[in-house]
Amino acid sequence: LEVTAIAQEHDDSDKAALRRFSASGLSGRGFIPAGRRSNLTLQVDTEVCGEESADESSDSSSEDSADEALARDAEREKALRAVEKSPEAYWKLPENLRHDREIVLAAVKEDPDLLEHVPEALKSDRDVVWTAVQKDGRALRHTLRDLQADRELVLAAIMQHPDAIQYASEELQTDDSMAIF
Repeated sequence: LEVTAIAQEHDDSDKAALRRFSASGLSGRGFIPAGRRSNLTLQVDTEVCGEESADESSDSSSEDSADEALARDAEREKALRAVEKSPEAYWKLPENLRHDREIVLAAVKEDPDLLEHVPEALKSDRDVVWTAVQKDGRALRHTLRDLQADRELVLAAIMQHPDAIQYASEELQTDDSMAIF
């Protein structure tokens, strides 16, 4: 295998690969056309030198993690659209997506009873509960006690469905200002 290059025709990673090649004790001559850089060139450099440079390795890792992030984002967007179209799609989602706040918000907006089955952390999320009680005040029964004592949230639930008062904290159930219905 013979490799040589003209420095101005190649970028810094080519120069580093050639330095590693020279340091390995091998020598040779060849021609790599200007502007023609490919994965094959890096693979040959790696095989000849017996190691990848840290730059090449981290670039590959960066590309992989970027690709994985794009795939996760695409999967999440697809799941979000599915739940917005049909909240029953929530049950078919992988566990990690069933813990996604935005997906849960979309699901309970369409089916407030799903609040019963969402992770505990989201049952205590005021925005998630607010979204559910806006559609059905009785969804208040599926939230945690501290939100059942939230005056504004309970009032919104009661205005949507008067029977929701039974799911409010005992203190709010006996509060005369809540007895407007």
